[in-house]
Amino acid sequence: MDIDIWTVVAAATSSLGVSLGGAYWLARTFIQHRLTEALEKRKAELSRELENHKLVLSQDLERTKGQIQLDLGREKAMVEGAVKREVETQLGQLAAQRQYEYEAKRRLYLAIGPLRFQLLLACRDYAGRVDAWQRKENYELSLSAYYGRSTLYRLLRPLSISELIERQVGVADFAVDASAVDCIRFRRTITRIWSGDELVKGRTDVNWSAQVEHVFADSVSACAQALVQADPNGVERVVRFDQFNEWIRTQGLAFVQPFDRLLEGFRVGQKPILWLRLVAYGAACNALVERLGEGLGFEPRAFPTEALLRRGGDTFTLQNLPAVCRRVEDVELVAL
Repeated sequence: MDIDIWTVVAAATSSLGVSLGGAYWLARTFIQHRLTEALEKRKAELSRELENHKLVLSQDLERTKGQIQLDLGREKAMVEGAVKREVETQLGQLAAQRQYEYEAKRRLYLAIGPLRFQLLLACRDYAGRVDAWQRKENYELSLSAYYGRSTLYRLLRPLSISELIERQVGVADFAVDASAVDCIRFRRTITRIWSGDELVKGRTDVNWSAQVEHVFADSVSACAQALVQADPNGVERVVRFDQFNEWIRTQGLAFVQPFDRLLEGFRVGQKPILWLRLVAYGAACNALVERLGEGLGFEPRAFPTEALLRRGGDTFTLQNLPAVCRRVEDVELVAL
C-alpha cells in the first residue's frame, strides 16, 4: 500500500516531536528503502527477461544447430554417394581395362608369341654372321655356294618374320605390349636401312636410280613376302633354309631380287654403301635381341659397329666415322 511520505513525516513529527532534521533523515531513509525495493524489483524483472531471452536464444541455437546438422548430414550423404559412384565407376573402368588388356594380351601372344621368339633367333643369326666378317678372311660371296646362300637366307629371314608379325596388326592390339610395338618398329627400321637416306647423308656417290647399293622399299616388302609360305592348315610361316635352298635350285634367284645381285660376288671394301647398310642391319638386329631377349635367355653381345665400318676402308666413312656410327645407332630407333 502506497503511503504519502509527507503524511508519514507529518504524523511522525506531530506525534513524536521529531525535529525537521530528523524528518529529513526519516524521509531520506524511507526513500532509499523504496528505491532499493524498486531496484530489486527491476533487477528481478530484468533477470526474468534475461532468462527468457537466454531461453529463446538457446532454443534458436538448438534449432539452428539441428538444421545445420541436418544440412551437413544431407551434404555428407550426397558427397559420400557421389564419391561412392565415382569410385565404383573408376573401379568398373579399371576392371574393364584390366579385362580388356588381359584378353588383348592373350590374343596378341597367341598371334605373335612364337614369331617374336623366331625373330630374335633370326636377328641373332644375322648379327653373328656380320660380326664374323670382322675377324674372318675377306672372301667373295657366291650364291652358288652354301655360305653365300646361307648369308642371303640369314639376311632375309628377320625381314620375313617381321612381315608376318606386322600382318597380325589387324587381329591383335599391339598397344598393350611395348615389346610387340618394338617388333613393328623393327620392320620399319629394316626398310629405312635398305631404302632410306639416313645412313648416307653427305655422300655424293649414291645411285638412287638403280638398286646397286640400296633396295627400293617395295622390293624390300616383296622379298619379305617371298619367303612366307602357308602350311596345309593355312598357317603362314617362313620357309626353312633347306626349302629356301630347294627353291633356288628349282626356281632360280628371281624371287629374292635385288638382294641376290647385291650379294653375288660381294667382298668387304668393294661396295662401301652396301657394306654400311649390311652393318647397320646387323647393329639393328643385335639391338633388338638385347632389348627383347634379356628375359628369354639370350646373351647380350656388343656389336662391333665401328670396327666393322673401319674394315670397309671407305674414305668418306673413315673421315666421318663418329657421325656415321651415330646414324647407325639412330636408324635403329626409327619411329613408327
